[in-house]
Amino acid sequence: MNNLKCSVETCGNYKDHRCCLSQIEIAGSSAVNRQETYCESFCPSGCGAQNAVDGTPSQTLHIHCSAYQCVHNQDGGCDAACVCVSAAEAGSENPYDSQCQTFSCKCV
Repeated sequence: MNNLKCSVETCGNYKDHRCCLSQIEIAGSSAVNRQETYCESFCPSGCGAQNAVDGTPSQTLHIHCSAYQCVHNQDGGCDAACVCVSAAEAGSENPYDSQCQTFSCKCV
């Protein structure tokens, strides 16, 4: 379980700098920098878990990760204690703009 701090306010799963899902997927299998990662669990406002029955944001959640070059990737999971996801462009509803700011490349 990881702590997640999210600032992607255009995501339907976003609420109070948290996520209303119990797990998310960070994508970017060939990423060598954070700009090449994104939250695959992103969905535009109006379609997500926030609009579900209770919409309660999770304090901790499982983070699956396909950014294999990240130092925090351990067998497809994230071992960072706290993960930050933010939007590359404010107001964007493009999932590719939801970047993992915690990404750190093994190759550097």
